Amino acid sequence: MQYKSPITLFNSLHISIENMHTNEDLLRLKKQVAIEFSMANNGIITVENVTFSKDEMLQIMEADNFISNLGFHQKIYAEPTLLKLLEKNKLDSYFKQYYNWKNFYEDENLKKFISPYFATTFNITTRNLFNESNFTSLIEWMDYKNMIEINDYEIAFETTRKYIQSCIKNFKNTNTEKLKTDSDFEHWITLDWPNFINQLPDEMMDLIEKFIDAGITFTVNNYSINIALCIAANKQLGQIKYCNQKQIELITNNGSYYQNERVEQWNKKYNLLETSIYNPLNNLRTT
Repeated sequence: MQYKSPITLFNSLHISIENMHTNEDLLRLKKQVAIEFSMANNGIITVENVTFSKDEMLQIMEADNFISNLGFHQKIYAEPTLLKLLEKNKLDSYFKQYYNWKNFYEDENLKKFISPYFATTFNITTRNLFNESNFTSLIEWMDYKNMIEINDYEIAFETTRKYIQSCIKNFKNTNTEKLKTDSDFEHWITLDWPNFINQLPDEMMDLIEKFIDAGITFTVNNYSINIALCIAANKQLGQIKYCNQKQIELITNNGSYYQNERVEQWNKKYNLLETSIYNPLNNLRTT
């Protein structure tokens, strides 16, 4: 649900909403707004690149709780960064330093009001950050899931679900030739995706466990092709807090085995005995 602030429109038209308490007050407001739209080109009014139609505004004003919700609209309008995000889906750089919306999600009624709107922009912003491979900001952005009611999670985490599902698919359908180099899988080594996954809500646990299972299977099936990549991916999987006990045991045991296999490969490559004092990788063994 895309948010458009009626306060933005009212202020641009110099329409006062003070002393808006009764149905008579609301009726007078509707008449004022209707007159403004009747004089607008094509019945559209644009304010700071946000377009408003007569039908949109009437729908907002005809809501049963419009008068009581005006206070919520005014609080959003008083937070320019939040208003810009909700109306234009634009997130300022280094947003973590500037945004302080704690009062929004600690107020139960205000959170309930803003949640459907924030869920939409949350999903769009998540998609944009994914496209930039900006996991640092994604991790910070996940903090703002507190602005969203659980029943709006389906919309808010749509992009995230699709991302995890695509990862599972990639784990299962990896091209063997690509595995011979780290270039196509560098993100499994360099990006802090475990910390991102750890910020996701518990409601996504089932999907995350499938992701972990697929990742474990991926390393088991492909360690002989690219041992370094599988060691790195296995290590990252072990940092996910949603791992169940069986997964933790598998990741731990596999990690030891992969390390030993790397020692064996290193020894064969350089014709060294396993116990050679010249082998710096001996200390990787756990048995």
